[in-house]
Amino acid sequence: MRILYIVHLSSKYTGSNQSLLNMVVGLKDRGIFPLVVLPQRDDMTLRDELAKSGIETRVLQYFMPIYPKKKSLRDKLLYIPKLLRSKWCNFYAKQKIYQLIKNFKIDLIHTNIGPMLLGYEAANKLNIPHVWHLREFQDLDFNLNTWFNKEKFISKLSSPNNFIIAISDSVYKHFKLKPPACVIYNGIMNASQKQFNHEKENYFLFVGYLIENKGIKVLIDTFGKFAQKYPNYKLLVAGSAPDLKYFKQLNELVDSYGIKNNVKFLGPRDDISTLMSKATALIVPSFNEAFGRITAEAMFNGCLVIGKDAGGTKEIIEKIGVGVLYKSDSNLLETMESVISRGIQSYYDNLQLAVNNAANVFSVETNVEQVYEYYSSHFLKKKYQELIENSQDKIFVPANKL
Repeated sequence: MRILYIVHLSSKYTGSNQSLLNMVVGLKDRGIFPLVVLPQRDDMTLRDELAKSGIETRVLQYFMPIYPKKKSLRDKLLYIPKLLRSKWCNFYAKQKIYQLIKNFKIDLIHTNIGPMLLGYEAANKLNIPHVWHLREFQDLDFNLNTWFNKEKFISKLSSPNNFIIAISDSVYKHFKLKPPACVIYNGIMNASQKQFNHEKENYFLFVGYLIENKGIKVLIDTFGKFAQKYPNYKLLVAGSAPDLKYFKQLNELVDSYGIKNNVKFLGPRDDISTLMSKATALIVPSFNEAFGRITAEAMFNGCLVIGKDAGGTKEIIEKIGVGVLYKSDSNLLETMESVISRGIQSYYDNLQLAVNNAANVFSVETNVEQVYEYYSSHFLKKKYQELIENSQDKIFVPANKL
């Protein structure tokens, strides 16, 4: 089966692309031919990683269907030009995608995130199946101002020839999905990569984009108060800062508490598993995670998760049965202090249980198996049946041989 995958960014550091990379590499080993379409961006590390696994890619110029920002005067002046550029580039990219589908004899289009219309529109035009992989709430987590409202998007999801994979029960319910839509958790790591390190160090860890909805400002504010009582602890922040103005505000908040030596901005990292395995705890203060990839990843690495009682973070912690949830931002400080007072060693037995449970539920092997089964049940069997029927139509059997 030949499948065209469409992604919204070309960096290997986004959670959605990490999940896609794990998935398509595993599916390729199952006999699927994947062709991945990426947008032209400064960071093309996903293309590099796909190439290492022998997966073909094509780079086009296109954008997510999101209205430009209008915060500053400059934004307002450039609003119309940016919007027109996005619409024109997407129209042109769609023509290229039509050609790719014909040239590579694509059987199925798989769009890697919800708010991308190129795959949906191309599938409709050429009357081939389309899988929509919903990896976000869109509104609750990223507050996206898309070219379509939620009701119109739900209508598109339920249109003929669309097959939906949601990455959590929370996302499934958010978009009011029904079968054949299904829930398949992201594949985080290979089951064999699970680990538990008994030697924990005195630092809390944050992993993710440094943006408002990820709750990083709340975390730094809380840690500033925490550090007054526990000055020997550090906060390590791993992730990129797409908004330099917001990043400056974070640094100013650090300076205001006088904790510059306690808070370390690490930028994007390739050693997240190591950082997690040694951390006292990973803190997930996101307002609403659709899944919470880092929560599951922390469990693979034997790291305690302190997470906000919402969305996918809550779902994962409750499913695995290990972690500490806090109700509101004002409760985060007392939750952190409670973990330190109790002692991280007191969580070790449960953390080792979480490692094994995560390896069963969130492994790459489990994810690939479930996605392949979804393809098989809805597309592969139908494709083979059509091939058989077409072959029978072309076979002439003489009457005396019947």
